[in-house]
Amino acid sequence: MNGGILKKFFAILCAIFSIFCGVDTYADNNCTGATYYDSDSDTCIACPAGYDANTTAGKTDITQCQMHCDAGTWCGEYTELEYITIDEAAYIDTGLKMGIDITVGRGRLYVDASLLNITNSSGEKVIAGGSNFWVGKDNNWCIGYGANAFDVCTSAAPSSNRCIYDLDLVNGKYTVYDTENENYLLDISISSGSKVNSSHKISIGGYNGATSASNVRIYLVSIYNSGIPIFRGIPVRRNSDNAIGLYDYISGTFKTNGNASGTITAGPDTSGAFCNQCTGVGMGYYAPAQTVNYGSNGTRTACPAGTTTSTTTASSINDCASCAGATYLNSDTKACDACPVGYDYNTTPGKTDITQCQKHCAAGTWGGEYTELEYIESSGTQYIDTGYMFTDNRAAKVVIDTAFMSDGSTWRGHGINNGALGGPWVGISTSNKHGAGTSDGIFQSSNTATIGTRYLYTFDVTSGTFSVKDVVNDAVVHTETGITTSYVPGTRTYKLFGYANGNDINHTAKHASRVYSLKLYENDILVRDMIPVRRNSDGAVGMYDKVTNTFFANAGTGTFSAGSDGESSGLCVDVGMGYYAAAQTVNYGSNGTRTACPAGTTTVGYGHGADEANDCGRELHIGNSVIYMRRNKPTTPALNISMANGDIYYIGLSTTDHNISRLHFQQGQTKYTAYDDSLLYDERDFDTEQPIAQ
Repeated sequence: MNGGILKKFFAILCAIFSIFCGVDTYADNNCTGATYYDSDSDTCIACPAGYDANTTAGKTDITQCQMHCDAGTWCGEYTELEYITIDEAAYIDTGLKMGIDITVGRGRLYVDASLLNITNSSGEKVIAGGSNFWVGKDNNWCIGYGANAFDVCTSAAPSSNRCIYDLDLVNGKYTVYDTENENYLLDISISSGSKVNSSHKISIGGYNGATSASNVRIYLVSIYNSGIPIFRGIPVRRNSDNAIGLYDYISGTFKTNGNASGTITAGPDTSGAFCNQCTGVGMGYYAPAQTVNYGSNGTRTACPAGTTTSTTTASSINDCASCAGATYLNSDTKACDACPVGYDYNTTPGKTDITQCQKHCAAGTWGGEYTELEYIESSGTQYIDTGYMFTDNRAAKVVIDTAFMSDGSTWRGHGINNGALGGPWVGISTSNKHGAGTSDGIFQSSNTATIGTRYLYTFDVTSGTFSVKDVVNDAVVHTETGITTSYVPGTRTYKLFGYANGNDINHTAKHASRVYSLKLYENDILVRDMIPVRRNSDGAVGMYDKVTNTFFANAGTGTFSAGSDGESSGLCVDVGMGYYAAAQTVNYGSNGTRTACPAGTTTVGYGHGADEANDCGRELHIGNSVIYMRRNKPTTPALNISMANGDIYYIGLSTTDHNISRLHFQQGQTKYTAYDDSLLYDERDFDTEQPIAQ
């Protein structure tokens, strides 16, 4: 009879006959140091790596293994695993999508995996992005196994072998390396097509958010775009609920099973990061020194509401404090973020939201209706109708500062279409990288200038020129001359982030892009001068036209993404003609306040002087001249004008300042000089500036 059975036999006797059974019944106390007794194997098993704090003899379960964490640390949220196994009914959604996160021809998928239990020959896509993403001959991006696998998949690897699958579209290579036998099973060249569907997800253990009808064991998943890692998933167990999945180092997020009917199982713990070593508790938390049992996070305590820590290794509540000065508590990061530039007026501790940041505006100014942004970005479904229609395409000029953030499935970008301007095309073919064509606006396709690079496109039909400038490097990268177009009457307005075509005048661009500015000219007259802004009253993001003083909001679906606030965001601006405002404090995201003058009155120009209702006055028209007068705000001495309704208006004069005291105006050919008879001051002739006898 082996030891395990014998121990169970004694346990039964203890239960039935109440035989005295001490803690030393069989082998419990034989496990000393950092080991625990396992009844199934009837052996002492070493505690997982790092769990060596509890050396008391007699541990009977792995959860009695312990790790000591110094003050300010805890065991973390996750335990790293050697691998995870995803069954045929489960999958993990990486959160990435084709065409949005991965650029056609610039993606790379690096997977350390074993493909398991594939018995058919249909070539299931066990790690894939789904259909409508062309690589090589077929329209899938995948790693699979089977006799009839897709061209970019492989049937070379035995299903049980651990292999590194490296699908590299940048260099046009696909390799499969057998790490167990240390040899390449596949090493081929592949070509990348251009078809992409941005709705398709990149899934692990499945395809496009679906299961794969096959099992896969995952050791590591890395995804790149243009050589830049955008996902690095390692197998982990979340300690709080023992959920199994991948932890993405890049985004700092946990990805688990996307299908409740499937199962993801854990491989052995490793000696890697996460719960095999103590880590800082993070911003906004504190923890004393503690002993942590295996399978537990340990404990950390959040700082009281409205407070945080200045370190990620705080040990007590005394380390928690309110954000001071011109900072506020970021609820996501638990850090004290600096208020936007210029919003440094409110230095009261305890600000918990960016809207509590404030700026002080002097009398006659306010926060303004809009905050200028560095750029706005469309994911492909948002666009702006500029409302401008070129009456003569031959007199058109478009200057747009933009960066395309993804390739489009077709040549759609910013413009009109169908020859209303006569070009240019951007990236229609490899040989026509920036070339002008028979369509209009600025467009992007798969063979194009560098994705994410900011270019200034200047398309001038009047002069027949087209140029492309790399804004960051201040270098012209493309020029064309001799561009001509025949007359096409205006029938469509210019679309930013989109275009008009045929009867459908509201096409969206179908790819992501940013816009920093747009200028439209006709006959060299500036008709649109548009900058990215956020409307302070409601947070809406759009473009503001400085020519018409008009805000243009999103005409598509979804929401524009906003760049950072511009340098002028923290400045107070003049209230403008016809308004007044007292000195005020303005919260971030707010306009502040200004008051319109009563009907029929206005203010004397723009400036800081319009700070009260008495700064509003009527206009005195003399011929083509206009004299603005303050209402009911007398100064002495002054030129007084009484109105029929009893209002009195004043134009202040001075006995010491000639430039203030003289008031000259001309009606027709007759010239006048107005002055107060009580002034003992030599007035000057209108033309000669010589003294006038009183």
